Amino acid sequence: EVWTPWGRRHPSRSRPATSTGVYELWKANGKGNPEECMKAADDLDFRIFDEVDAVFDSPMADYAVDFMRAFPQSRMILTVRDPVQWVEKRRRNHNNPPAYYQRHCGQKLTEFNDTASAELYFATTEFLSCVSGKERLLLVNLFEPYRDVDLWYSLMRFVGIENRTLLGCSFP
Repeated sequence: EVWTPWGRRHPSRSRPATSTGVYELWKANGKGNPEECMKAADDLDFRIFDEVDAVFDSPMADYAVDFMRAFPQSRMILTVRDPVQWVEKRRRNHNNPPAYYQRHCGQKLTEFNDTASAELYFATTEFLSCVSGKERLLLVNLFEPYRDVDLWYSLMRFVGIENRTLLGCSFP
């Protein structure tokens, strides 16, 4: 199996993000035309990912709600962290990153001050937690030294698999 940030490659589709038009959607984000971006997202049939086991990272996370609507039985693993730390590291480590909310449509983090950016991060995380429901959501904080020592077990239980080799191992 070959995995990319867009999920496992299926034999019939080498790059799911490319073949579904998600890159085109991402390009619309950069144009700063929210109406065009929203229409492009509304018109995209996210069910084209039927043959993919998992999607993650940008731009997929920006469309989490669209994926949940297209796949009502799907589950979401949401990494969380302190909003203020997220803003600080995002500004420091990324060149002109997008704002953090669903379908940001080209709005950049630089368009918001630190307080507003942290509040937007918190609100988006709360929104995703609310719309996904407890049975479909696993919150994971990888950024704290006291993080869940049983993270492998939590992940395996959440996705419905068991790998005895990983039980008792610390998460990287």
